[in-house]
Amino acid sequence: MSEPTPFWFGPEDRRLFGWLHAPAGKVHAGVVLCPPLGYEYVCAYRTYVLLARRLTEAGFAVLRFDYDGTGDSVGDDQDPARVDAWLASIRAAVEEMRGRGVDELALVGMRAGALLAAVATETCNVSDLVLWDPATSGRSYLREMQMLHMVGVGVDDQARPEGEIEVAGIVFRAGTTSDLRGLDLAKLKRLQADNVLVLSRPERTVPKSVAEKLDELATTTWIDAVGQEQVVDVVSVQTVVPDRSVNDIVSWLEQRHPAAAGMLADAPFVTSAVVGHAPTGEAIVERPVRLGPLGLFAITTEPEGAPPTPWLVGLNNATDHHIGPNRMWVDLGRRWAGIGHRSVRLDLSGIGDSPARPGQAENRSYAPEAFDDVVEALKALSPDDPHDAVLTGLCSGGYLAVDVGAIFGVRMICAVNPDLRYKPDDVLVGSGDSKNTRTAPPTRRLVRPLSGSHLADRIGHWLPPKVWFALDRLGLHNTPAKGLEVLVAKGTYVLLVYGDDHTYPRLRDRSATVLNQLESSPHFEIAHVPGMDHALMISRHRDRLADLLTDRLLGLAN
Repeated sequence: MSEPTPFWFGPEDRRLFGWLHAPAGKVHAGVVLCPPLGYEYVCAYRTYVLLARRLTEAGFAVLRFDYDGTGDSVGDDQDPARVDAWLASIRAAVEEMRGRGVDELALVGMRAGALLAAVATETCNVSDLVLWDPATSGRSYLREMQMLHMVGVGVDDQARPEGEIEVAGIVFRAGTTSDLRGLDLAKLKRLQADNVLVLSRPERTVPKSVAEKLDELATTTWIDAVGQEQVVDVVSVQTVVPDRSVNDIVSWLEQRHPAAAGMLADAPFVTSAVVGHAPTGEAIVERPVRLGPLGLFAITTEPEGAPPTPWLVGLNNATDHHIGPNRMWVDLGRRWAGIGHRSVRLDLSGIGDSPARPGQAENRSYAPEAFDDVVEALKALSPDDPHDAVLTGLCSGGYLAVDVGAIFGVRMICAVNPDLRYKPDDVLVGSGDSKNTRTAPPTRRLVRPLSGSHLADRIGHWLPPKVWFALDRLGLHNTPAKGLEVLVAKGTYVLLVYGDDHTYPRLRDRSATVLNQLESSPHFEIAHVPGMDHALMISRHRDRLADLLTDRLLGLAN
């Protein structure tokens, strides 16, 4: 099995981004993976990567891709005719696989991706269709997403245009919601797929009308989607790959296509795409790249023909892949390219599409290997001056920006909602490595049993800032602001941005004395975005944050 290939495909003026996973020998059939939408796609990303690997090992050629206006593809959720564009994306993915010599094709879709895949087969002929925990109608899907959004984020009091809704990190314009509500598996006129596999949750009953329609239109097999609630009903960092469902899908497709059919065609790959234009007319170009000795995956965004500028680096938040919090690094990178700046969105080792280091646990936030990942990426991007960079990150990504900036040295960091009180396991227990790459030194043995405990939190809440300052200077406790002092002393511009959650008050509890001193420096700023939730689920908060970061970036450039 060869390494998967990232590339662009589809219409030249509206490129789609995808990954081709190719088996080493002959191909049994092709599989197109149709992802869920919004935050459910972020949660399911790792599951899709592992499913693609398993299918490739079984002899299938697999295409993972992003719909128009989602992920790394061109466009955004404010473009018109979203549902038509998503269906056209599926058809383009099928055409791409057929153009590479694959005749027998299966579509695999999860949640809204299953609904779209089924509707696409009304006009697109495939051999097989897998509906994984399908949204049985657009109406029920939007209702479920609104309920989950209210539980997870709360009710947004912002007035919206009639018919427009925002759920789980994605905005559905009025036309999109109307078109989605028109999709219903029970109203399919035909399925151009001979066989259908449905994986439904045991605790959810598929409407009788849907079951009857699928049984009427194709030979349908029904099995349980075991463990699905651990994929899309939790925050992304807690997702667990449902191994049984992955095995069931692979086994079913192996039974359908037991014999190798032929080799993939030796067709070229499109390795760059114009994703927009600057106000002055220059093309904005993106390229997938591999960085450093490990081959970390990244996508660069640059204005064509512009002089080099400092690299603006978007880091992973938690274990979410490189698109950033609700696709913010994609949107920001393209916006920044429009004003002459180049950026890169990066997957740290063991996250998204980057390989893990030897012995490293995959899908782990605050991984000790992350510091070396960023340093190696910066050296690969700018061998002559890797320090001339801006690091941007949310939560764990912001924490990492402080780490790298304080020790390695960079031009500017923008850390959003970083919990600087947090101490990763390797710091908390002491790694024993003489090369400490963490801003926070290993906890002293005397106080190590209390560090990070509930008791320490309860006691710490009542200690005045001056006591914390004294403990820090005596070496018994290291203030969360330790790295910030180092950064400012090195001349790095530090922007900390916090919303309304508990993260900033807890930092201020422990580090008020140091923060008051730092705020007198022209290199340090703490900004507040009222109402901003920790995970940036609300689009208007992302917009305000994007304006803030862009303003500071322009100030740095001038």
